[in-house]
Amino acid sequence: MKREYFDPKIETMSLSKLEEIQEKRLKYTVRYVYQNSSFYRQKLKREGTKPQSIQKLSDLSKLPFTFKDDFRENYPYGMLSTPVSEIHSVFFTAGTTGKPTAVFFTKEDAENMGDSACRGHYSIGLRAGDIAQVTFPPIVSWLWQCYIFPKLKVFVIPMGVGNTKSQINVLKDLKTTVIVGSPSYLLYMAKAAEDMGIDPQDTNLRIGITAGEMLVPATRKKIEDAWNIEVYNDYGSVELATGFLDCPEKEGHHIPADHFIFEVVDPETGESMGEDEEGELVFTTLTREATPLIRYRTRDLSRLIYDKCNCGRTHPRIAYVKGRLDDMVKIKGTSVFPSQIENAVMGIARIENYQAIVTKKGILDALVLKIETSGSSKKLAEKIEEEVKAVTRITPKVEFVKLGSLMGERKTKHFIDLRKPPAESEP
Repeated sequence: MKREYFDPKIETMSLSKLEEIQEKRLKYTVRYVYQNSSFYRQKLKREGTKPQSIQKLSDLSKLPFTFKDDFRENYPYGMLSTPVSEIHSVFFTAGTTGKPTAVFFTKEDAENMGDSACRGHYSIGLRAGDIAQVTFPPIVSWLWQCYIFPKLKVFVIPMGVGNTKSQINVLKDLKTTVIVGSPSYLLYMAKAAEDMGIDPQDTNLRIGITAGEMLVPATRKKIEDAWNIEVYNDYGSVELATGFLDCPEKEGHHIPADHFIFEVVDPETGESMGEDEEGELVFTTLTREATPLIRYRTRDLSRLIYDKCNCGRTHPRIAYVKGRLDDMVKIKGTSVFPSQIENAVMGIARIENYQAIVTKKGILDALVLKIETSGSSKKLAEKIEEEVKAVTRITPKVEFVKLGSLMGERKTKHFIDLRKPPAESEP
């Protein structure tokens, strides 16, 4: 395939050269937070770690971890490393069931995030003259709207959430070529277009970018088939405050290694895992001024890939995330990741959407699958039961529901555990 890069020098740099940059920036970051962050200065002093003791990348393990609870306990400005007067923007959770998570940026932070994110978007084919329609709310879409698409000379339509008929009319009228949204919403839009008498394959769309939910292979294929487009997933989080797209090879998410160091650790012990071993992803920022993070525990389960990608980019990749450690549940004594259920269900033809609900009947767990399909039947229910049992060892109860009934404002809540209180909401 033709190799094209937004920043050829940095994107094809050797790993050894990248590691030199990381080492230099790591030493600077540790000195910076010690001088400018009361949170990290106290944390490092408690651990007995002095900035001068961090000289090599291998010294990273000497540094303490940062956790989600640190944000909650220090909300709103306790994690800040710059004066409030230097804050340019903020990214935060809604915090409907607890204190929000607030990540602040200087203008330089935002520029760096935009530049690094442009690499992935350029790699999947976005070019000047493309028309991108974003179906996320402003709190999520501002990086695309203000710092990615303008740098690529892509015309952005910030549609926000919901109002699906208008979304589809705008997509047709303005000849949108790139659609950005959650996987479940892009599937919902395709069905809604059909209901409006519009063939979703007869549009100018050629690229879909998904975020906000995990994208399993079966769901990616459904979206691609529905719209006749190529779909790419964005790995990100509030704390990461940016996203890493998978490249045209679709074999992992390239990390901008000049801006981040990623590690994989044992979720239980915190010990570093070997190369290609699966564990919890941990990252350290290398160029962030307002809210730098040292060894942040993401709770995402994955592994790192260091082999050179066939796309020509040399930066390490994050393998597709198996699931969030916080999301893993025990059902009838079996450990289950919601992504396992999704891949099994969405891999079946004719299924438009689904929702998995775990309940308790007496002392026994029960798994109920609500299924949206235009072709419900006993045979299809048996097929769903068979596929889900094959990956989870649990036989679910299948209930067919009305098409469109499971879709929320901008995405579907695919997994609900009624045995425990709801987790803190994310944007």
